Amino acid sequence: MLSTIIASWGHPVLFTISSPEWFFATLLLMPWTTYPAWKSKYLSPWLIQHCTHTIISGKSYTMLTSIFSYGSTSYLVFMLLAAPIANICASSWFMHSLQLQSTYESTPTFHMTAFFLSAGMFSLFSSRILNYVRFRTLNHLEKSFKNVSLVPPLRSSSNPFRRVSGASGVIYASITLAACEWGDKIYTDTRLGSTSITMSDLWKIWCAVEGIFMVMGVGPINWAAHICGAAYGALYQQYGPAMWLWFRRTLGHYS
Repeated sequence: MLSTIIASWGHPVLFTISSPEWFFATLLLMPWTTYPAWKSKYLSPWLIQHCTHTIISGKSYTMLTSIFSYGSTSYLVFMLLAAPIANICASSWFMHSLQLQSTYESTPTFHMTAFFLSAGMFSLFSSRILNYVRFRTLNHLEKSFKNVSLVPPLRSSSNPFRRVSGASGVIYASITLAACEWGDKIYTDTRLGSTSITMSDLWKIWCAVEGIFMVMGVGPINWAAHICGAAYGALYQQYGPAMWLWFRRTLGHYS
């Protein structure tokens, strides 16, 4: 549905943005502008009520605003460091994908926008499901072992880290795109002799470690959002371009 709406934005040949990666970077770094409002004691309660998403709220627009809603200083630093890397990975992949397609789309801007928003919402919701399954599984195992606590304390719904899973999921989805596309490149560490490993293997190891942290409940970080973002990036690298072309043809942009 989201991709259909974005795909319907005008005729693709009219959009000739020379550097679409800057457009993507603008969207990716948009939460920075909301940071002062989240730190305000007057605006923060209103933002929590009207801009963060819960299943029982009955508000559809919060599915988008939740992606950009946070007021954590440490997370702002994370975005500062990770966003440029994700920007390079995503823009390179989309430009490469555009060159392989026999279409008259002059820029991947709208395709990138659809990916950005869909990756954010996917990681936002799927991470909650994954955390729920994890909690239920550990809770069931805990009942099998007396005097053993396997389930970390539940975080408060007002914790700012619960509202940032969408943006962090986009970061991991973007990096995964590049890791899947160009992951066969070899990284060699001469300090360890002839040790060689592909970039995709390095990324798999990184995600596996975060998966362990997720199960253990290490730190106030939503590890599940990172894992779900990486999963979305892998799926999109395989099926995303075909899905995008299908949407465009459905809307009559391609013959």
